Amino acid sequence: MVSEQPNHRITSEQSERNNLITCDGGALRIGIFGGAFNPPHKGHLFLARKAKELLKLDKIIFIPAGRAPHRRIERDSSRTRYKMVSLAIKNYPYFKVSDIEIKRKSRSFTIETVKKFKRNHSKNTKIYFIIGGDEALKIQKWKEYRELLKVCKFIVFPRKDFNLKSIDPWVKERVKFLNLDVPDISSSEIRSRTRFKKAIYRFVSPQVERYIKEHKLYKGG
Repeated sequence: MVSEQPNHRITSEQSERNNLITCDGGALRIGIFGGAFNPPHKGHLFLARKAKELLKLDKIIFIPAGRAPHRRIERDSSRTRYKMVSLAIKNYPYFKVSDIEIKRKSRSFTIETVKKFKRNHSKNTKIYFIIGGDEALKIQKWKEYRELLKVCKFIVFPRKDFNLKSIDPWVKERVKFLNLDVPDISSSEIRSRTRFKKAIYRFVSPQVERYIKEHKLYKGG
């Protein structure tokens, strides 16, 4: 639980630039990487870098989840998570962060986010949605998941012990699996280590580690 939530104000100009990153001509290949990012860690950065490299993406947009329908996230942590993602990706010019979901007052659905990005880019723009294997098992519970799999390409990074037979055959045919040696890092472990005053420098960037310490995050019981 976050014990202190600093106030981060994002100007309307910054928000518009982050949410509506428009195409300036030509076909773009854009990766969308959604998640709680509570906190963002080196595993997230590893997956993003590999996705960009293997899929030849022009950029990847990190989207911290707002009021996600299938996961529990502290609502007042939104701006803190946004700030931490900003810090984590600051040295990667081809990574961006968007507050499109945390700005929504209602629940955030992936289909709405993807369609908004498609509306604000050229028709030739290709959108790739990046998720882990655990999320792939839940796709059928997502709003309009069949339509979603038609309007963008899902990229799945499964863990070593992931069982492909667990995924619905219809879904499996419409997603691309990238089998890599994914770092075994979890945000929940980082929160737990912080709570018990254990080192986290191996799991998060120096900027994120400093931010967590300065703002005394994850100190609750």
